[in-house]
Amino acid sequence: AGLPPERFQAGLDFLAARGALVVSRPEHGITLEWRGARTTKAPVDATALDRARQRGHARLDALLHYTSAVGCRRQHLLAYFGEAAPARCGRCDVCLGRHRPATVSPDDEPHLRALLDAVADGTLDGTALTRRQRELTDWLVAEDLLRLDDPLTSSFVLTPAGQRKLSA
Repeated sequence: AGLPPERFQAGLDFLAARGALVVSRPEHGITLEWRGARTTKAPVDATALDRARQRGHARLDALLHYTSAVGCRRQHLLAYFGEAAPARCGRCDVCLGRHRPATVSPDDEPHLRALLDAVADGTLDGTALTRRQRELTDWLVAEDLLRLDDPLTSSFVLTPAGQRKLSA
């Protein structure tokens, strides 16, 4: 075992005192006999394991949503912890416009309209936007056509200007 003899003996005595092992000392050595069934698997609480897995998935989903969020990062973090925050902090990468498209061209008009329509009919899933859709949505927010309603779910509402744009 690679242990000093007195430490090894103390371990055997410990196990014997608890009934896990019977130690007999014949003339030519020590005989050890294990008592009780030895399992090959440790008992696992399946319910606790499932809850831990679900919590882990929820936390990973929250992290992925944070990294792809359209709204202000500070607002997102404060909402995650149950606190209110102003619509834009003006300091994070989103508020500074680092994800806005370099240009919005007339070719983007159908995509912008589709985003506005999706918000109007409640079918926009802000968590499943492509990179370009996130850029265009951010542009719509910056142009005051959309307002981020819930940063945790990336749900948007039309502003009065957005409603006018849709009815035009």
